[in-house]
Amino acid sequence: MTAHPLVRRHLIAVVIAGLVLVAASCDDGGAAPVVTTPPVSANAAGSDTTEAAPASGLIPTIGSGSAATLCDDGSPPALGAFDLATGAVQWIYCSAEQAWRSVLGATDEVVYLNSVTREQTFELTALDANTGAELWRRLLAPPTELGMGDAQGPIAGGGVVVLKVNDGDGVATVGVDAGTGSERWRTASVPAADAAARGAADTAAGPVVVAGPGGPPAPILTPIANTEEMVVVGSFTGLRGLDRATGEERWTSPVALQDDSGVGVARGAAAVSGDTVIVPAGGNLVAIDARTGTQLWHGQGLHHPSAAEGFVVGYSRDGPSQKVSGLDAVTGETLWTAPGRPSYGDLWAIGGGTVSALDAAPGIVAYELATGAVRWRRDDVMGEPQSAVGDAVFTLWEAYVGVLSPTDGSTRWEALEPLGSRLMSSVGSNSGSLFVSVNSLPFTD
Repeated sequence: MTAHPLVRRHLIAVVIAGLVLVAASCDDGGAAPVVTTPPVSANAAGSDTTEAAPASGLIPTIGSGSAATLCDDGSPPALGAFDLATGAVQWIYCSAEQAWRSVLGATDEVVYLNSVTREQTFELTALDANTGAELWRRLLAPPTELGMGDAQGPIAGGGVVVLKVNDGDGVATVGVDAGTGSERWRTASVPAADAAARGAADTAAGPVVVAGPGGPPAPILTPIANTEEMVVVGSFTGLRGLDRATGEERWTSPVALQDDSGVGVARGAAAVSGDTVIVPAGGNLVAIDARTGTQLWHGQGLHHPSAAEGFVVGYSRDGPSQKVSGLDAVTGETLWTAPGRPSYGDLWAIGGGTVSALDAAPGIVAYELATGAVRWRRDDVMGEPQSAVGDAVFTLWEAYVGVLSPTDGSTRWEALEPLGSRLMSSVGSNSGSLFVSVNSLPFTD
């Protein structure tokens, strides 16, 4: 890939903008989306392989928007589910609504799809992970500008999905029941003088608007990380720890999130390792016990860290170049530093004992988490690493999706426009499926 990501996205947006269908507005009472389960044989990919992908560009493909992977009106679906091992299309989810979409997260039972519509409304949709059937859909914010970027951590810990939405006065943190979509609590960003009146009105309307121990809610910037039991949010005065089940404040900390990457999309800028949240705080990473707010260690300053398998990975700048570093998640000790950078949106793919990053030269490099040794390199993959699990690295770039082996980088399966769109936007996974979202609005960076 030679073009900068922003340039490529806007070029595609210009080409496709005139082709976007005019969609009906969609709320709880709108037109029902359609789920299609295609026959597996119609879109079966090649078998697992340890060979490198062909350099000719004639890659194995699941399909280019075949009838089985398009909606009844011939348009691309909003979401597609692929068999993790083979790439066979398991089901598609169709919606007439024009929206910017991302996979917020998935369990073995439920997939959570985040949508921001043309009218700038924010919706969360829960789908059955095995069939694609819609379980519930909720409008969570009125028409308004919304920041992207979702907190790292388990998606439905304690039966609550944690979101950030714009409540009209700023970014609010909202706890949504994972089973029903009902709003359990909301910590609103409102001026202190208006908090009491706003709190009384919102409480009367249903959801609990949570006040801090000393009075009305403090301004909330964004939830930055979630654990199974806690939500860590940033405020103007530092960090706050909220009970995930109730939204009640449990602790405050003077540590302030300060991430200099300038990236506000794709995911939050703080890492999660068990009950530990690792926060960029200017010149240092600071590890916080999410249960108590206690500072556990200070480590090397890194941008947009992520954590998995007992390690923390982030990047630093060295003049015009970037370097990736691996830290021990328990002690904060820097274990290694090597050339490389995260994927677009500051995404790291950590799994199988490696972190897959963009190489200093064009291509992907996988480093051993413990030592920083190079496990493999590829310069012929069209996508960028998005995320990983123990035995799979997921790559995506607009019209391309693929799965690589973390062991040797070989291609398990890959596809060009398998859902009939050049606007595939994000991936999520569970133990058996890879979920890919599709935008029906042009990319906006």
